[in-house]
Amino acid sequence: MVANQAVVDTKNGDLQNASSVSVDMTTNTERRSFLLKKYRAHYDELFAGVPEVSSEELIQLLLQPSSAESPIVIDCRSEAEQKVSMFPGAISTKELEANFEEYKDKILIAYCAIGRRSGMFTKRMLEEHPGLKIRNHIGGILDWTHAGGEFMDPQSREQTNKVHPGGVYHLPSIAIKPDLQVVLPV
Repeated sequence: MVANQAVVDTKNGDLQNASSVSVDMTTNTERRSFLLKKYRAHYDELFAGVPEVSSEELIQLLLQPSSAESPIVIDCRSEAEQKVSMFPGAISTKELEANFEEYKDKILIAYCAIGRRSGMFTKRMLEEHPGLKIRNHIGGILDWTHAGGEFMDPQSREQTNKVHPGGVYHLPSIAIKPDLQVVLPV
């Protein structure tokens, strides 16, 4: 069975040459459970004790009217992944680090594909800046697909249905949704 997903050469951004990819189907509940177990293993091994936020909690935070307490969402993924889509309003780690004084007193939430890179980033930031209000997003962009979170095209700043899962090895963890287009380098 084919899961409305595409393999795309993101090196040149050519979305016209997408082709379908087969993925072993299980229920989304099983996929999410598998994902969260992988995340928890990374957490326990690499960044135990780092504050966390779930996809559902983050969605609620982002739905609140903009204020001084609105979180700044930080994308810890590669530029290739970010070119496909980001969380609405997200900034890159480069932008955070270049403008740290502007963001240091804000609530910061880091994410990546599954939560490993963002967990390591969160841990490093807390070590370098004790007291920083930063949390790691549990399950990353993969869990975001399960929770119904939106994606933004970083160039147009408009909503998109495209997502880069971080690698083909993450396909068993992504939600199967008819309108979700998974983009990977070929």
